[in-house]
Amino acid sequence: MGKNQQGQSEPTTNARPQIFVNIEAEFKIFLRSLEGAIDLDKTSGNKVISRKADFFLAKENAILEIKTINSDRYKSFESWINKKISDPNEIKKGMPVVFGTINFNQIYESHRNKKLFDRQLDIHASRTLEGYIRDAKYQIYETKKSIQDNSALGILVILNEGYEFYETWFVYRMIQDMLRSIKKYKPYLAIDGVLYINESRFKRNIIDVVFIHESNNLDDLTPNEFLEYLHTKWAEYRGYSNTESGG
Repeated sequence: MGKNQQGQSEPTTNARPQIFVNIEAEFKIFLRSLEGAIDLDKTSGNKVISRKADFFLAKENAILEIKTINSDRYKSFESWINKKISDPNEIKKGMPVVFGTINFNQIYESHRNKKLFDRQLDIHASRTLEGYIRDAKYQIYETKKSIQDNSALGILVILNEGYEFYETWFVYRMIQDMLRSIKKYKPYLAIDGVLYINESRFKRNIIDVVFIHESNNLDDLTPNEFLEYLHTKWAEYRGYSNTESGG
């Protein structure tokens, strides 16, 4: 798997990973096998907090929160677009007047304000991702306070086992925008990096693994070394072959 110009991983044509029934459960088993890994869900004592991340890797001084995509925004798209085309305010903003049955491409091409419509589509499609970022930033922050180490890396891992709707290029773009917004407005809640593992097309031997940061300057990003380590270990555990990460 090699990098393309967008920085994401290109598919590995000869990757034939073993099939897992539950990729999140398997990913957590994988993390527990790493040296110095602490499963915070199984931790007891006075340092336990209600809003905490999933794992702390003591050797790498990294906090990990894991989210798994388990729903498809595409299923809600039809009702969403039907509301838009029947809303007089949306028509004023550029939505075409629709009579009878019309496909989405015709609606899109007829919209008089495509910049606005593109943004509306992005917001609708990325609500699941937005929820992951919103929760993870607080879980990582509270965990840093609990272990009393603000220097620990805060990493979000997003796993996608079966939803092709969440294409890698789209997730990369939307997540990066969210990370930049946090860095600008609430830097104390900043997430150091996101590892997106997209196996939604693994039956066709296509697997994407991408690192996402708020910055496009990858030369001086400390989290990259850890993300590369995590990706390499997971690739070995998962059974990928000849993979390279993208970032």
